[in-house]
Amino acid sequence: MNIERIRQIDRSFGVLVCWFLSVFCILSSALGFRKIKGEPKKILFLKPAEMGGMVVLYPTLKKAKEMFPKAEFYFVTFKENLGILKILDILPEENILLLRTDSFWHLFYDTLKDILILRRKGIDTVLDFEFFSRFSAIFSYLTGARRIVGFHRLYS
Repeated sequence: MNIERIRQIDRSFGVLVCWFLSVFCILSSALGFRKIKGEPKKILFLKPAEMGGMVVLYPTLKKAKEMFPKAEFYFVTFKENLGILKILDILPEENILLLRTDSFWHLFYDTLKDILILRRKGIDTVLDFEFFSRFSAIFSYLTGARRIVGFHRLYS
């Protein structure tokens, strides 16, 4: 799938979805539905693109494992990045969820599948390390996690 096409979809469709989810988040927080309790138990690292970013995240993931030794850790990335995660050997392979980018439909299917898996697992914290993407912000919110850490505003 063409990276420019992904950016176009993210820019056009992503703006609208982020706006609706922001309004929903504000309303649900005001009504007390998004309360955060206790330490994280199931933490998701989200970094779909950029293989080099995986290497940079290694110390962060290692430190998070030290800080929360009882927590379960998961990672979502593009399928092309699986090799680097295997080399880093920091998570069991069953805790790595992949997104195929060879077609729009594979990406769409994998996104829905992974979100459902993560919701069933009860992810409570998402660390979104994707820089210029509304996709990852939408993905993070749809996991159902009460804690989402990432980039707040996007002006591109």
